[in-house]
Amino acid sequence: MRKLFTILTITVLLIAWASVTPFVVEQTQDFWTHWVSAQMEETDEPLELDPEKVAKGRIVFEKTAGDVGCAVCHGNFGMGDLATAPNVRGVDEVRIRGALEGAEEMEFLINVLTADDIENIAQFLQFLAQFTPAEFQRRRGVFTPEIVIVPPNTDVQLIVNNIDRSECTFTFEGIDVEAEAIGGRSAEDFIWTTPEADNTFTAFCAENPEDVVTLSVEEVEDASASE
Repeated sequence: MRKLFTILTITVLLIAWASVTPFVVEQTQDFWTHWVSAQMEETDEPLELDPEKVAKGRIVFEKTAGDVGCAVCHGNFGMGDLATAPNVRGVDEVRIRGALEGAEEMEFLINVLTADDIENIAQFLQFLAQFTPAEFQRRRGVFTPEIVIVPPNTDVQLIVNNIDRSECTFTFEGIDVEAEAIGGRSAEDFIWTTPEADNTFTAFCAENPEDVVTLSVEEVEDASASE
């Protein structure tokens, strides 16, 4: 059965890629390859991940798997925050294959995803698992929550969901993280290694500087420890 599955996944064309021009895919892939490489170079220890595979996996996960992307159920960053599918950050190829065979909602992808696609998706999800996610949103010019607490000396993935229709050039004050435009009704993430000492920083929309979110670096209390 496993051998038959392997043959099928290798021989069947990836339908999701058929609707995307090679040029667009190549350009997007190059962008994410450079982005992943930059994050990996900033870590203390070398990662056993391939930046190119991580970049390819991000494209398949977010956009092209089954013409909709895995993100349509699991969320753009695999956290299961859409309440339609579980958190999959850090899962490996074995668990992905098991889900394809065991989850009815995913059966249509069995003959769509190639062996390379599955490997690349796993690389992307394992890459995400290195970071502590901190998610917030912008709606009607207001960030929620207004204060985002992140632990010190931690590789944090700041996830900004811009629910507004207007673009927001998300800009940091006092943090060495490049500003980036976030289109209306879209999301972006920023990787930030927080300082060792407690501190407070701000981030805002360049178009509307009054749209501010506070980033508070402090020890986060473990709720389970107090139960």
